[in-house]
This record gives sequence, C-alpha cells and structure tokens, in this order.
Amino acid sequence: MFRIFFILFVSILFFSACKKETIEREVKEDLVIEGNIPPPSGSIPAIKIENYINRVYIDMLGITPSEQQMESHKIFLAENEYSKTARETVINEVLSNPLFYRRYHERNSFNMLEGIDSATIAENILIFGFVYQNAIDNGEILEAQFIQLEIDRMQKLLDAREDFAQGEINVNNYYRRLINNFFYDEINMGSENFAIATFENFFLRLPTSSELNRSVEMIDGSPEQLFQVSGSGKGDFMNIVTQSQEFHSGLVSRIYNFLLIRNPTAVEINTNATILEQDRNIKDLFVTILISEEYASF
Repeated sequence: MFRIFFILFVSILFFSACKKETIEREVKEDLVIEGNIPPPSGSIPAIKIENYINRVYIDMLGITPSEQQMESHKIFLAENEYSKTARETVINEVLSNPLFYRRYHERNSFNMLEGIDSATIAENILIFGFVYQNAIDNGEILEAQFIQLEIDRMQKLLDAREDFAQGEINVNNYYRRLINNFFYDEINMGSENFAIATFENFFLRLPTSSELNRSVEMIDGSPEQLFQVSGSGKGDFMNIVTQSQEFHSGLVSRIYNFLLIRNPTAVEINTNATILEQDRNIKDLFVTILISEEYASF
C-alpha cells in the first residue's frame, strides 16, 4: 500500500514539473519586449555601419555626415543587406559632393606644394601682373614674355581643381599642372632636385642613377630617352612622367596607402593601374577601395 502511494506521489510531482516547464517555455516564447527585438541573423552592428559612413565622409570630404545623411545611408544599406552594390550607391552620392575635389586637391597641394592655397596663388598672379606691366612700360619685351608665361602657369594651377572637377582635364593633366608652375620650381630648384622630387611624388621612389642622368639632361634641353620615350626639354619630361605606366601605378599605391594604410599587392597595382590608364577616372579607383570588405570592416 505504501509503495503504491509513493509511486503515485512521484508521478504527480513529475507531471507537475513537466507542466510548469511547458508553461514557462510558452510564456518565454510568447514574451516580446518592445524596443528590444533581437537583430536578424547575419545583421551588422549599427556602430560598424556608423563608423563606415563617418570614415567615408571624413576621408573623402573632410567632414562628418549630418544626422539626416547618416540615417538615410544607414536605412538604405540595411534595406539592401549592406551589399557592395548598395555601398557603391552611397559612395557615389558622397563623391558627387563638390567637397570631394576640394579635399583631394588640398591633400595633393599639401604633399607636393607645401600646402599653397588658392589665395596665395591669386595674390602672386596679381603681383606678377604688376611686374609684367612694368616690363612692358619699360620696353623689356623678353622679360615681359617670361613673366606672362609664369602668370599663365599659375593661372592653370589656380584653375586645376575646378577644371578637373568639371572633366575639362583628366587626372594626368591635373597632376602635370601641379608640377608645372612657379611654386613647384621654387620648392625644387634646379633640374636635379626637380627630377628627384617628381619621381618621389609620382613613383614613390628615388630615380636610379641612369634615370636621374637622363632626366636632368632632358630637362636641360638635350635629346634623351626616359622610359623608352624620347624627349627634349622640361615640357617633354613632364609629359613622359605623367603619361607613364608607373605614374598610374604610383597613384594606385598612394591611394591604397591613404585609405587602407598598406601597400597594394602586385595584382591590385596591375589591375587598378590598367583601368586608371584606360578611363583616367580617379573616382573609379576610390569606389573600388571604399566598397571593399577591407575598408568597410563589416
């Protein structure tokens, strides 16, 4: 009798526990806390998205996005599952901002022209204009022609950013203007210094002894060959270096170092330099890097 009662008691406890567990499970499964819905599988934390958008704006425009821009980009990326296509749409919108070319030009001016700004260039054009008029008044025609040449070069430098932004000049001509002006000559006085600085700025390396000798001879007006291209004079030297294959490779390396803080691989250099050489569109190179998983850190 006692044994039967004990078995019955244990059974009641067991089924009560099972019923309680079932009820608790049902309550937990049905319970939804407002504003605390877990993110779907495979989603990206909001902080990573915000960091990505902020980084793009700072790197490309030198500013942070407004709250409205941030929310708009976050919603669009989320709705499109953060795909590369969605990222490209966002990047293209950012790069369409006129600040892109201003920021790009500021970096180049800092690296190559010691940060000379538009106001300084305009001021020097005005000063040279007075000197030019004085030479004309004194009948010094040759001196006036030389001064006018310097004024023209400075004016082209002053217009470089806007002409580049409007597509009136390509990336090669843009960089040619950055080295073909009074200020670059003053910073890198003499044919040898000019050649060395240009190799460092465009190729991120020093010239070999042979390259330096050939460059100096060409700059000084003697017929020479550089990168298997013949030339005579400073103008030919600038044309050759800004049209060379290594110019495009150097540009790829500089942008990779700026955005990813590393040197590109040989494959990355060859692929991107070839594309850049064909379409001369610097924005395409930026887009390629900015939509990458490495830059986005997703």
